[in-house]
Amino acid sequence: MFSCIALTLFWTPDIGRGVHHVIKIITGLLIYYSIINLTKDKKSFAMVAGTWIFLGVALSFYGVYETMVEGLSAISQLDINEGYTHLGRQVRTTSVIHGPDTLGLVLNLSIIITAVTLLTTSSGNTRAWLWVFIVVMSFTLLATFSRKSYLGVMLGMSYIVLNNKKGFRIFLYGVGVLTGLILMLYFVKPSFLDVVLNRVATFFQPFDVSITDRAKTWKIALELFSQTPIMGNGIGSFFTLAAMLDAPLSLVHNFYLFVLTELGLMGLFLIMFWVFQVVQNYIRFHRASRDKNAKTLATGMIAGLLALMVQAGFRTFGLTDPVFWGFLGLIVAFLKVYGIRTPSKKPSLVQQRKEIKA
Repeated sequence: MFSCIALTLFWTPDIGRGVHHVIKIITGLLIYYSIINLTKDKKSFAMVAGTWIFLGVALSFYGVYETMVEGLSAISQLDINEGYTHLGRQVRTTSVIHGPDTLGLVLNLSIIITAVTLLTTSSGNTRAWLWVFIVVMSFTLLATFSRKSYLGVMLGMSYIVLNNKKGFRIFLYGVGVLTGLILMLYFVKPSFLDVVLNRVATFFQPFDVSITDRAKTWKIALELFSQTPIMGNGIGSFFTLAAMLDAPLSLVHNFYLFVLTELGLMGLFLIMFWVFQVVQNYIRFHRASRDKNAKTLATGMIAGLLALMVQAGFRTFGLTDPVFWGFLGLIVAFLKVYGIRTPSKKPSLVQQRKEIKA
């Protein structure tokens, strides 16, 4: 995959930006392989997964503070239309991260990992804290007003519910508590709920209304892809070509179109081949494993992958996002630690006789 990306440097229209992207991709790959190599057993996997939970909780508590101090006052000054309403950065919670959509992505994955951890732990105190964490992270996710993040976490949690009976209970409890918090906040600041409902309503609007600039940019991306469909226009090319074609956005805001535009069908095939291999290994694991907790964790990994793939339809990771590479590393690390291993060869007759005698 990396060789395919590096090869496109020979025909990208912006060699400087292309090299910059390649360097950032190398950084992402270092994160990916570091997580895999550092995860040597179940204990180390639990520590890495716990890091995701800690990250989500830390960002969420600051996000709650940001929402209460700045977000609510900005919302009260917002003119909410019946159609699509553009929300500024002051309205949307970002915590200490670059933007609300990135925060939403982190919280998507953190909430899913926390949910499956809750399903696999037996300690009452730990379960109580995990419940608190899920509620706080869910509220902060709501305050990002990130529609793709709403969609991603709903799909991921739905997958967990379908594959685990206890997951439905967690889903109902979480929704109930979160609804209670929203209703309490409604009496303090009614406009907060109005903004949430406005964002949800845009799911049912045409693309040219709810995401006008993105829809126009996607059309331009498809035009660029049609010009060089096999190997793409080169890494880092869209920024330059989009400006030439007067695209309203300098980024594609769609990972799949980004790959097709810059790396072509070959790049998309290599990425989908990786996804296919991972999913195939998880299916084999589910069929072979008898460990219920391990299967629940595996469900969480696939749920996170689904959330990631949904978000990818409305956001450009550009193969440079550390969150993207970090979670992919966690997915592969799980297979490394929990994967079913078959013996490389049958024991000899002498070994079989010794085992029988023993």
